[in-house]
Amino acid sequence: MNYKVGDLVLAPRTYDYDGPHWEWCTGLNMPTEHAIITEVKKDEFLNDRYYVKFTNGEIAYFHGEELKIVAFA
Repeated sequence: MNYKVGDLVLAPRTYDYDGPHWEWCTGLNMPTEHAIITEVKKDEFLNDRYYVKFTNGEIAYFHGEELKIVAFA
């Protein structure tokens, strides 16, 4: 799925994460939070990279398969 700037998504957060290392590496049990897509760029392999802003103001980037759409602009 291709997301656009302004879409509301659920994105994984890694802050305060204290699970086992194997869970962190595989993405299991990662907490997700609401975020807004602020920018879409291509990476070195021409895949879309989505920059999101969480409710606390933190900015992170993800690939599309890591996000779940909640609402779109």
